[in-house]
Amino acid sequence: MNRFGNVRVLFGGLLVAAAAYGLFLPLGIDWAYLLMFPLLFLIGVDEREHGVAAGLLYTAIQFGMALGLSAVTAVHVAALGDGGPAGARLDALRTALLVPFGAVLLAAFVTAFGLRERRRAPGPAEPVPSAVEASA
Repeated sequence: MNRFGNVRVLFGGLLVAAAAYGLFLPLGIDWAYLLMFPLLFLIGVDEREHGVAAGLLYTAIQFGMALGLSAVTAVHVAALGDGGPAGARLDALRTALLVPFGAVLLAAFVTAFGLRERRRAPGPAEPVPSAVEASA
């Protein structure tokens, strides 16, 4: 944060999250857990920052379960319809995974273009003290 600033770190984190969600979109019936293993490296942090990272991670998990899971479940149930074969259920799951993927892309867009530092409009110039006033 000190090196790159809040907005850049937030934007980078959102891009990594979008990449992680995007990697889950080609999910298949024969997909092995081993294919998910590289994604676990995305949550690695320096040992000195474990406490802060754990707090942020679990806060995000709780918020995600409260808001995100309900939206994903609603889309999944709507896409699932009457169920059907395993392929149809998998298609419904892929459709539901588009919700967090799209939300993260939207958040990255807002971060990139909506959180820029606003520059103040130039106001009237401050009067510069004259040499006579400065010596008095």
